[in-house]
Amino acid sequence: MSNKKKGKQLYAEQRRMENVPGQTESMTARVGESMASMTQNFAPLKQFDTHISSIRCYNNNVKRQIPVHEYIMHINEDVMQALITDSDKPDAKIVGIEYIISDKLYRQLPEEEKKLWYNHEFEVKSGTMIAPRMPSMMENKLMKNMGSTWGKTINLWQVDRDRLPMGMPQMMTGPTSYNTLNTEVIKSRDAQLGLDTMKERRNRENMKFE
Repeated sequence: MSNKKKGKQLYAEQRRMENVPGQTESMTARVGESMASMTQNFAPLKQFDTHISSIRCYNNNVKRQIPVHEYIMHINEDVMQALITDSDKPDAKIVGIEYIISDKLYRQLPEEEKKLWYNHEFEVKSGTMIAPRMPSMMENKLMKNMGSTWGKTINLWQVDRDRLPMGMPQMMTGPTSYNTLNTEVIKSRDAQLGLDTMKERRNRENMKFE
């Protein structure tokens, strides 16, 4: 079986595992939601205007990894925040949140606080972090900006294990070396989105960050 087929199979199996218990949403509920969307203010959500895909590892077991999608908004030039979902589909589940800060702000943090943050450089240079469907010139600019930033990620739903958000929130990190990167998870993500991480990796090996 080809790597692409294996990736698609792994993704399909993962999605089947993640079916959430509960009844199908009623037509009445859908109509109510449609009316609400026409009358209520969703200004904060509309500010999440940048979409990236990457991999997140559980801090207590970095070999346990999941592909994620992040929807990012800028608070200012040095601080961003992101909603993390398990897919880019309409039925995506919010699995966590990430705060992203510039290297300048990271260097000002107390030493104990720094332990909760991880650098995005490896994600960018390894091709693990990708902006799906973004034009290449725009993506290149985005990755140059992201490569020097730091993230703090809190996982709220262990979708690779639980059908509901259960247990205590957990800290997550991004992969920081090829030794910790789960290639099967990458293959699954690439098959789902039609991406080529290895191609991105070759293009970014000598990337300089802004």
